[in-house]
Amino acid sequence: MAKSTNKAFTLVELSIVIVIIALLTAGVMSGQNIIKLSKLQNVIKEIKEIETATHSFKDKFKYYPGDFPSATTYWPSASPAAVNGNGNWQVEISSAEGLQFWVQLNLAGLLPGKYTGTISGVRFKAGVNCPKSILPNGGYNAGHGGVAYYGTTGHYIEFGNLVGSPNGRYNGSILTSADAYLIDTKMDDGFASKGNVYTFRGANSVNTCVTGAYTSASASYILTDTAVNCRLWLWLDKNKQ
Repeated sequence: MAKSTNKAFTLVELSIVIVIIALLTAGVMSGQNIIKLSKLQNVIKEIKEIETATHSFKDKFKYYPGDFPSATTYWPSASPAAVNGNGNWQVEISSAEGLQFWVQLNLAGLLPGKYTGTISGVRFKAGVNCPKSILPNGGYNAGHGGVAYYGTTGHYIEFGNLVGSPNGRYNGSILTSADAYLIDTKMDDGFASKGNVYTFRGANSVNTCVTGAYTSASASYILTDTAVNCRLWLWLDKNKQ
């Protein structure tokens, strides 16, 4: 009878294979974490760029972009056309001011990109009439409001995912709680409802992301929530009527 040449793996060989698989898995996971961290760092860069541009505009023109009442005088032949704001120191997100915010920052040479200043679909469309984020489906809005948001009001930059409605804007979930916390700690104080960076549940999320929804002055991050349930606000000024 012919002798069988089949050989079983030894325990040493199996151990080596398991170690190699573990190293490959760890390498893939590490690579994914590095890519994600890089994207979050770019989100921070995006937010800071908008913040700097807005404050520079206000310092120069004495109004917030969009609310500037002499835009047509300053940029008479701009394309897309500049539209005057009402000069009441409140950028109204649901009016032309919310769209002109980005147009006027661009016309002033403070923010790159080209924005139409006109409604696109449900109102906003990132990369068309407001800035687009490096995070998939992410975009930015700007306006004046608050009160219900941890008892704070003023001008803000909003970062999130588009929530469709007649006045759809980027107030949907875009980050996990850990992602939002990382951005908050690097830009601000690490508290969801304090400082200049606030974290809220996305408009399409319930009982997630942070404790206390929009009402608790002591809302905190739910870091055990690993799903994408958060959005951010950067306050440009706080408690300003």
